[in-house]
Amino acid sequence: MFGNAVGSPGDVVTVPVYMVGDVPAVGIQFEAHFDDSLLAPNGPNGEPAEVSMGPDAAESGHAMRGQAHPRGAAACFIRVLGISLANALFGDVDGDAHRHVANLAFIIRDDAPPGRAMIWPVDTTIAGMGGAIVHDTIAGSVVVE
Repeated sequence: MFGNAVGSPGDVVTVPVYMVGDVPAVGIQFEAHFDDSLLAPNGPNGEPAEVSMGPDAAESGHAMRGQAHPRGAAACFIRVLGISLANALFGDVDGDAHRHVANLAFIIRDDAPPGRAMIWPVDTTIAGMGGAIVHDTIAGSVVVE
């Protein structure tokens, strides 16, 4: 499940990524598709980086990496992979069953009009101890003020 963010043209915003419910997962892989006329990835060396760990992934010792496929690609997206070399389950620091596993950082383009820029999860796989876990996906957004 992708969260939401609000910002103005030129701002860097962070969209949280969650696994919701009692999900015994050790890894996750997904693509975050977005409209590149409105948003751009903040870059691997940006502050914050285009992909960073959420607190639940950090707590359980997971590694979270991403690679952007920007303008010129068939679709604009960030591919994200989160794994545990120790085969540990994603933690749930605050016990709310919303595991905050990653953050996606975007720059709102200077010419983005007011409105909602959607971010869609595509090709999502959640890995459990015994194989893939069935799950639902929910899009997030950036509201441009």
